Amino acid sequence: MTPGKRRIVALSLIVLIGFSPFISVFIAAAIADAHGCRLDEAAIYPCIIGGRDWGGLLGTMSLMGWAGLITIPGAVSVLFLWGLVTLLLFVLRRIRNTGMPPSGD
Repeated sequence: MTPGKRRIVALSLIVLIGFSPFISVFIAAAIADAHGCRLDEAAIYPCIIGGRDWGGLLGTMSLMGWAGLITIPGAVSVLFLWGLVTLLLFVLRRIRNTGMPPSGD
């Protein structure tokens, strides 16, 4: 795998981890909506699908959105640090390749 592809994979994973709680919320909402079940943060309601009650699981999945309060800022922080390190490495490579001294003298 080339370094460029590795960077794209790493950045994609950072974004995916940041938004992963919301994926769970959207899946729970879609399942509940498709089966006519009530889903909100007030309580866990019964949701019978295929003869089994899935309300507890769907309620838990819908509450995972609150984890986004941690994962989104974490992902943004990691992306910010990634950008700083990338900029620093770019500048250091540029200095090394042009033979420019590190100081202005």
